Amino acid sequence: MTSRARALPNLSRRWQSILIGGVIGVVVAGTLAWYFHYSRIEHYQAEWDNPRHPPVIGDGGRSVTLQYTGGACDDYSDTEVTERATTITITITVTTKAVTGCNDVGVPRTTTVRLDDPVGDRRLIDGAGED
Repeated sequence: MTSRARALPNLSRRWQSILIGGVIGVVVAGTLAWYFHYSRIEHYQAEWDNPRHPPVIGDGGRSVTLQYTGGACDDYSDTEVTERATTITITITVTTKAVTGCNDVGVPRTTTVRLDDPVGDRRLIDGAGED
């Protein structure tokens, strides 16, 4: 009985090693699958210059609310404003998670930017696609 008692713990350790190795393998494979499937992040510039949805100027000319078309998987947007004497260039950069399960259906989004000086006679320019 002593020889059989020694063999069972060895067999148990072997199965424990196999089980632990399998769990580690599943965790690593799942992490890699998540990384390659969900974590791809892309940036694009959204166009807001649309005659059907013109900019809305408020707060005495110091704020501009813009509507643009985003995607279902957009994470967030960032706006960059460049004010000059005769123009105001507003660029909306959208960060999206490139997930294969997302569709390309356009989602209306709005953003409001604050200006240092009122719009006045200055022309608003969509910075999408400009260098």
